[in-house]
Amino acid sequence: MNFDEVIQLQVLKLKALSHGANTGRLVDQAIDQGQLTELRQMCAKVHPSLIERLDQVTNLLDMSKREF
Repeated sequence: MNFDEVIQLQVLKLKALSHGANTGRLVDQAIDQGQLTELRQMCAKVHPSLIERLDQVTNLLDMSKREF
């Protein structure tokens, strides 16, 4: 799966889940209420060009990297 396909998949998932709602806020609310206790922080080292492309895509979609 290439980068463009990953982006399309994530956007479609977001649209399917949100139906107009801001899923990032919903996740934050669930965390605050203790409903998502099994979440873990994940970090990865990636090539700078990938970060630049991800920044462009998330800016274009008006969403955060976390929401993506």
